[in-house]
Amino acid sequence: IVVKNNLHKFKNNIIISCLKKFDNLPGLNISIHCDYGPGTGLGGSSSLVVALVTGLSKILDLSLTEKEIAMLSFEIERNDHKIEGGWQDQIAASYGGLLISQFSPKGFKVIKTNLTTKDEDFLNSTLFIFKAGDERSSSDIHKGIKRIHRRDSFIETMEKVVSIAKEAEDAIVNRQFNEIGKILHKGWLQKRKLYKTISN
Repeated sequence: IVVKNNLHKFKNNIIISCLKKFDNLPGLNISIHCDYGPGTGLGGSSSLVVALVTGLSKILDLSLTEKEIAMLSFEIERNDHKIEGGWQDQIAASYGGLLISQFSPKGFKVIKTNLTTKDEDFLNSTLFIFKAGDERSSSDIHKGIKRIHRRDSFIETMEKVVSIAKEAEDAIVNRQFNEIGKILHKGWLQKRKLYKTISN
């Protein structure tokens, strides 16, 4: 049981960082279960924060939109808790489903794909995740990238990564599902060039 008045006693705990964003919380028992541990690159910390923000907002009867949940979760994880990274994981966890995120200096826009249940079932039956055994800190990778992100070589590689993401979008929208594996592989080969400690 976490008592609101004792939150100041907890340091460097992402769950506490979430609780601090909400006033008038009742006494709570919070249980966390994750299929994969930290450092797997699957956006687990962002999913955890989004789940907590969503749950706490429902307890307090707050009507937060998916965008508000994503933005508050980003603020908690990136600004309050100092975990380096981008927006993609919070957006994916907040909106759910297969979606396209478009970014600009003004913010982000989310487009839901119009896949049928049959399409989604097919993709779910042909895409697999395996635990490879290695872990790494995405926050440390992002800190390193901040030091080199203005270099021409980095910008050129990132432009290729974005262009390949557009290829993936086109393949999904046009239901060319047999192309997705090849596109993922091509994108991965480019992404590995962004920074030396991106996993093997």
